[in-house]
Amino acid sequence: MYNIDDFDMKILTLLQANGRLTNQELSELVGLSASQCSRRRISLEQAQLIRGYHARLAPEAVGLGMVGLIEVSLTNHAKSMWTAFIACWKRLTLFSMPIKPPATLTIC
Repeated sequence: MYNIDDFDMKILTLLQANGRLTNQELSELVGLSASQCSRRRISLEQAQLIRGYHARLAPEAVGLGMVGLIEVSLTNHAKSMWTAFIACWKRLTLFSMPIKPPATLTIC
């Protein structure tokens, strides 16, 4: 298990807000050298605390002309039913599932 200290937490918080920060920019914001920030970033990636870097795209850039919100209630709340239902949605980009019934699925 990876022990997160205050510097790691600051790096994680900054990268969550802007994953494109360079090690030099991180060093200025965190108060460590760029090489220390680089080593810490690599360690956080290897520990799977940083699982990737992503671009937030405009929906129309990827062919999504409309974003909608739907609520779906299932009569059977077994995990296999949720999995089967979600598998039907090829372009599902976001969903939330409540812990307790009545279960609804919000799709955007």
